[in-house]
Formats: sequence, C-alpha cells, structure tokens
Amino acid sequence: MKLMIDTDGCVRDFTRSLIKTYLEYYPEHKNQIKKITDWDLSKFFPIGQDIFDFAFKKHINEVFYENARPYDDVDDGLIELKTLGHELVLFTSQNSKSAKATLEWIKYYEFPFDGLIVVKFDDPKSQNKKTGYDGDIYLDDRDINCLEIAKEGKIVVCRNQPWNIKKDLGDIPRVNNFTEFVEFVRRLS
Repeated sequence: MKLMIDTDGCVRDFTRSLIKTYLEYYPEHKNQIKKITDWDLSKFFPIGQDIFDFAFKKHINEVFYENARPYDDVDDGLIELKTLGHELVLFTSQNSKSAKATLEWIKYYEFPFDGLIVVKFDDPKSQNKKTGYDGDIYLDDRDINCLEIAKEGKIVVCRNQPWNIKKDLGDIPRVNNFTEFVEFVRRLS
C-alpha cells in the first residue's frame, strides 16, 4: 500500500524544535510560552504574530533541521512499514524554504521514504490543499486535512495532538503515536 505520511506533528516534533529555537533567542520568555493547543502559533508566544516570521522566514534551518527531532517511535515504525512492503511517501505542507530544510532533515535521519510531496503554502496554485493525491492510507495531524481527505473516500488516520484532540472528526480513526499507526496499517494489510 501507498502510505502518505505528514511530516510535522506526525514524524517531526515541530513544536519542540520551535520552542527550543525560540528560547535560544528569547531565554527570558521561558515561563511565558503557553502549551500549543491551536494552529495559531501567535497565541502561545510572547512575540505574537512575529512568531510566523521567526519560524518560517528567519530561523527555518534551526526550526526545521538543526533543532528538529523525530518522535521517538518513528524510525522503528518506518522501518517496519518498509519491511512489510509498503511505499512510504512523506506528504507535507510547507513553504519553499522550509521544504529545502525538510529534505536535508530527511537525508540526515536516513528515513526510508520512497518519495516526498510538498504542498507549498506559499504557492497560490496549491491552495494549501492535501487533496487529489493518490495514496491508500494517509496520516495527518491537521483536522481540516483529515476531513478533506476523508471526503474523497480515502482512508485517513488522525495523529492526536493537543491542537486537534477536541475537534470532531466523525468516524476518522485516531492514533496517539506512530506505533499505533503501524498497528492500524498492519490490521488493514
């Protein structure tokens, strides 16, 4: 099966790398950062809207590569899925510059992906949509993506995160970690 796997929030712990990078520049804000429970990052950092320039323009390499770590169970899970014969495609929505850092990050960790699809959110043609692609099972942490992919009749699994846990996804299955996603795929194989 062709597995379409989202990067940030599913493979890479974006929030941890963002916070780590942020605190390198604003150590005095250590006790002011709130737990990220929404897609609007400006609500959780003292610099407000400037967090978007900080993360997606000024400090891309640090956030998306140098300080970025995969979730603990991802490496073993990807190897198991590959061993089972699945095609693994990293499926991500990023701007052009963060996509370059992500490619370097994938190479650094030597993840066994067969392909990479980047939906560029700085390209008006893409409309930042993850629909219309040919995959058998999708893993994503963004509730909107999960709902839109499910509308296409595709199998989609939501990776639980604080920013989606209270969202009503109907009968879309949820997993708490990558290990649970691997088990979900095994049951369908």
